[in-house]
Order: sequence, then C-alpha cells, then structure tokens
Amino acid sequence: MDKVALITLSAPYEKRPLSAVYTPHQANAIGASGKNATCEIFVVSMSTPRWLEKLIPKARAFNERPDNYVYQGATFHTVRGYFPHPVALRWRLSPRFPRFASRLITWSIEMKLERRLREEGVTHLLIHDGIMLGPMGRRLARKLNLPWGIIEHDPIDLAPDTVQGRYYTRYATNGARVIFTVGAPWLSHMTGALGLKQTRLVSNGTPLPAPHHWTTPRPDKWKGKKIVLCVGGYLERKAHTMLIRAFHRANVPDSHLVIVGQPPDHVRRVAEQTRAGEPSRVEFLDHMSHDGVMQHMVWADLFALPSWWESFGLVYAEAMAGETPVIMTTDCGMTHYIKHGVHGWIIPHHDEDALVNALTEALTTADLKAMGKAGREMVERRLTWRNNALQILAGLRGEPEPKFE
Repeated sequence: MDKVALITLSAPYEKRPLSAVYTPHQANAIGASGKNATCEIFVVSMSTPRWLEKLIPKARAFNERPDNYVYQGATFHTVRGYFPHPVALRWRLSPRFPRFASRLITWSIEMKLERRLREEGVTHLLIHDGIMLGPMGRRLARKLNLPWGIIEHDPIDLAPDTVQGRYYTRYATNGARVIFTVGAPWLSHMTGALGLKQTRLVSNGTPLPAPHHWTTPRPDKWKGKKIVLCVGGYLERKAHTMLIRAFHRANVPDSHLVIVGQPPDHVRRVAEQTRAGEPSRVEFLDHMSHDGVMQHMVWADLFALPSWWESFGLVYAEAMAGETPVIMTTDCGMTHYIKHGVHGWIIPHHDEDALVNALTEALTTADLKAMGKAGREMVERRLTWRNNALQILAGLRGEPEPKFE
C-alpha cells in the first residue's frame, strides 16, 4: 500500500478550524480512492518560547497545536522548529532571498521531519508550496529514495526573470516527478513561462453542505431580503471596499450585503461613508467555523468576491455547492470551470462598473435558483475530492492523467 506524506505549513486544528481547510479532505479522499493508498499530514510548524506569547499573541496558535492529532478524520503530525512566521518568509523575504528564506525553515526542521517520515514508513512525498518547502522535499526524497511532487497554489508571482523565479525552476522543483497547480492560467504560466513541463492541472475538491444546512431556516432579520454574501480574508486583493461601493451603487431594494469577519478600520469607514444617512445595508459578522460558513453559503442568494487574484477560489465552489450563484473576476483560477450567465458572473478585475452591473442583474432579473442548481450540478460532477485524489495519485505514481467528463 502506498502511504503519501502531505507536507504543509498550514493545516487546521480545533482552535484554528479555517486554516487550510482542504488538507483533511484531500488526505481522506486519497485514503478513500480505492487505489490502495493512504495519506497523513505533516505540519511544519513554527515554535516560540512560551514567554514570547505575551509579546506576540499570535504565537500561541502555533504552540497550542497538538503534536499528533486526528481532525475531521485525517491524521496530523506536527513537526516544530524555530523560524520566523511563514507568511513573512514567503511574501517578504523570499522574493529577494528565496534560498535563505527556505533554509530558515529547513535548518530547524529537516532532520526531525526525516526521522518522522522514516518512522511512519511513507512511500511518496507531496509538498504544499514549492518555494518554502520544495528544496527540503527534494533533499528528503533523495535521502529516503522516494518519488515526490509539489502542489503549487500561488505560482503567478514566480516570474522567470526574477531571483525567486530562477530559484524555483532551477532548484526548488528540480527532481520533482510532478507539479500540480489548481488553475488553468497558472498551468499555462508554469509550463510556458517557467518551462516546467511536468506540471499538471488538478481540480480542488469541494466540501458539500450537510443535511442540517438545508433544513435550518434563515434568521428572521433576513426574511424577505436578497442576501449577498462575501467570505474572504481582509487582504487588499480581495477587493472588499470595491464590493461595498458597488453594492451601494447598485442600490437594489431589499438587498443586504453580509461580510464574514469583523473588518479593519478602513473597510468599516467605506461602509459608513456609503450609507448617505440611510440605515446600513452592510452587515459584518464575526469569524465563524467552517460549518457556519457553509450554513451561510446555503442561506445566501448570491456570493460575491471580486478579488483580482485567486489561485483557485474554493469559496466560490463552496457557494455553488450550496446552490448559490457567484460573482468572480477573470483573475481567478476557477474561471475555466464557470460559465458566465450559467453558474454566475465573470467580470474584469478592478472594474467597479462591471461589478455594479453584475450585482444589479443578479438581484433584479436573473433566475438565481436555476443558476444555483446548475452550479451545484457542476461541482458534484467535476470538483470532487475523489477526482482530486485520483489526479494526485496518478501524478505521484508517474501514471497518465485520469480523464473526467
């Protein structure tokens, strides 16, 4: 039996349920694929002295992660090391000094991880994030004599004429049997601009709503309203402020914009400025569990997140799984699955006027129920974790890509 080790810097546990929520689904699907394989997740985790938690409260989340645990049916192993926060390494240090950034992790973690992989008897390595963990994966695969591959969610910033791009293509991915990426634009970038011909497109799977999500009624305060839902971290590229402005410009009666997560001050100010003395039709909810997010996906009439960069965009698939049409931009990895006017709207990124038009059409004349059913059918047919598992196993084993309808 093949035993896949999925090595990642981000994974969920009880106190951080929304961190890389796809990892347990991916691991469970490999085990349930019927292809004589299992998968366990090895979390490369930053560790800090306990006294630092008073100075850096976020450090507590790393220290509190259990050493070994089962979450949503998947087995996790935490391998700890002393290195700077992974986000700072990936997005601040790595663009200029990629070798040094990845080494800061591997110097403190590689020997520990090698020992754990030997103990668990793994047969294949699957690395999430080639820039940070690819070089370590390459060395571990050589030491353990194992085939290995990479899942790359964010390759678009890897330009071939940059220090980071050259490091990625010549060193970080050297020897990888397969590289997976989740969006058609990124596949073209990887195989064309970067020349990585072993890259394959792999579709993310989608968690489906549970039975109780369909039977739980919407809150009374939303009865008779058309709910536009937005779920996404408050990064500039998620375009929350543009969405708020466009929603108020559309000005459709009885519509209500619901955004999950309490906003930073600049986002809240935009919501206040657009009220023009009227009662606010924008509501910010507290962060919630993934189960809560899926419930709101089912309750919503429309999902909108006009990001100008989404490597895949799992939230759109989750919305469609809840029979909710979506608004996304052309700068989204999911666009090759979505048909404009059938499953939702695909608009140019940074185009507020196009967003106003899409919101107006969606909330006035569109048949949202028919579009929602079409979206759910597409998700159940194409965006399943079983398909994802079959694609990953075929790539790691050096087999031809499986074909799906």
